[in-house]
Amino acid sequence: MLTVLGALALLMPFAVIGPAYVWHTVPERVALNAIGTPVQARFARAWERGVELRGWQGEGQANSGQAYELRLVWHALEKIPKGWTVFVHLVAADETIVAKSDRKPLDGVFPFTYWIGGDWIIDPIRLDLPQSLAPGTYELRVGLFDAKRGDRHTIRDEQGDAIADYVTIGTMQIIHP
Repeated sequence: MLTVLGALALLMPFAVIGPAYVWHTVPERVALNAIGTPVQARFARAWERGVELRGWQGEGQANSGQAYELRLVWHALEKIPKGWTVFVHLVAADETIVAKSDRKPLDGVFPFTYWIGGDWIIDPIRLDLPQSLAPGTYELRVGLFDAKRGDRHTIRDEQGDAIADYVTIGTMQIIHP
């Protein structure tokens, strides 16, 4: 009888409790397969390993006045102690931000402070494109910032030197519907 109860006790977290939780991380192979365009940007303070933006996936063109959806693929190199906000900016040739998304990962359901080293996250993003957006080529830029203070997180190279506060992940062609 004790053996049966012991077995039930061991299975309980996986059979009953586990299904009640939604898992927001994905296996490495799933994350790597979700990368359409590779990116290598490590966001970290000087003393941290930080978090890497490893790639993204999205269409190369979009219609003005519609939503544009993309997915960012993140890899945590360590526990992330700060709840950074992700920004995605669509930027015109004159450096004007014409569309943007500022939000916590996974719409705030799984913020950076929940991440631990080794986590892989696929974060869907939606940019609402203005109807008045002129046809042309625009840059997509991604970065992290502190929503309370407004300061941006730093991207570092392999030597740990600060190199930028955003990364250009690609370009997008805007057309009229």
